[in-house]
Amino acid sequence: MKLQAPLVLAGLVGGALAWTNAGASADDTVKISNQDGSPQVLPAPAKTDAQGRVIDLTSTSTSASQTTPSASATPSTATSTSTASSQTASTAQSNSVAASTSASGSSAASTGSTAPSANPTPTTSTSAATPTATAPTTTSPQTLVSPATARAPFHFYTQDGQIYYTGGDGQNVTGSWVINGHALNFASNGQLDLSSVKIDLPHQNFNQNQEGAPEGCEGTSFQMALSVKGKDIPTLWDIYARHIGYGWDVPADQGFHGNPFGGSAYQTQTVFAAPLAQSLNGVYGVKTQDMTGAKPADVIVQLLQGNPVITYIPWDLEINGTNNYHVQLITGYENGEFLIADPIPITHPANYRLSTDDWYYLNQNIQPVGYSSPVGMNVAVQ
Repeated sequence: MKLQAPLVLAGLVGGALAWTNAGASADDTVKISNQDGSPQVLPAPAKTDAQGRVIDLTSTSTSASQTTPSASATPSTATSTSTASSQTASTAQSNSVAASTSASGSSAASTGSTAPSANPTPTTSTSAATPTATAPTTTSPQTLVSPATARAPFHFYTQDGQIYYTGGDGQNVTGSWVINGHALNFASNGQLDLSSVKIDLPHQNFNQNQEGAPEGCEGTSFQMALSVKGKDIPTLWDIYARHIGYGWDVPADQGFHGNPFGGSAYQTQTVFAAPLAQSLNGVYGVKTQDMTGAKPADVIVQLLQGNPVITYIPWDLEINGTNNYHVQLITGYENGEFLIADPIPITHPANYRLSTDDWYYLNQNIQPVGYSSPVGMNVAVQ
């Protein structure tokens, strides 16, 4: 990119494009509180399969009476053995009914309530010296099976610029939830209250000039994204030479057009979001997803899952036809603003805030000099 004198940010307006977000990670814990204050534990959003479909989760409830045999359940005579067998059959029938209920979709997952565990049928013994023991009735926290065997979805999604989260029964959750460590509030219609969202992903700042790559803002932003994910940081030479590829004969829709390690030129030197995501996907321990056309809500969903977003916006935050093309990293959100890390800060600090409306306008309207590019280019690092 060719650096120009700093300019004053003009008035900005927002726009709208559609984009479908990815599934979320099921590795973290989701906690909510029942009306009586007792905790519930739910998995975080499920991942998508190879075709982009959300992996479902099914709720089950297991009590001590179903997992721990009572003292009298140990057969001492033919009579107790027969009774224990009857108990086993009764428990199997109960489990069968529970599985059927779970498959049809229980409302307990969305409301945060659980049904008490049923007591097992008490066994009898012919020995008067051995008292009959009955397991106490308890209400256990709701437990859900692993994503590999799940059936009901757990994931964020966006619709008409709003964010929703589906619970264990496939319905939108409401009320207060803790998801991936974020305390979130959902309205009665399921919409996420953005005023409850506060995200600041820890990261390490890198400066492309200090790394000897005055045109390497894409690779430097990717380095900062890797630091968010806790991965080892490769050199810019490794990123561009081994994976992205570069050269003046390389079009920007196939690799880096120009030389990331060379000086400025009037024609913009860059690589578009789609080939950037494709070349870096699955390397360095992360996945990369092309999010061209993303709205602010789509970016927030990625941030809620701990995924920073590489974004294409001008270095001077101006749309003025000059060669101010630049790539930076979104690392957080709070109070209607994105937190952005800039690999070559000129008119603002290395970490600064930008309203979502201003970001959307800039992201939708930035264009390189000498050729045209897709609008709204972004890449999520997952």
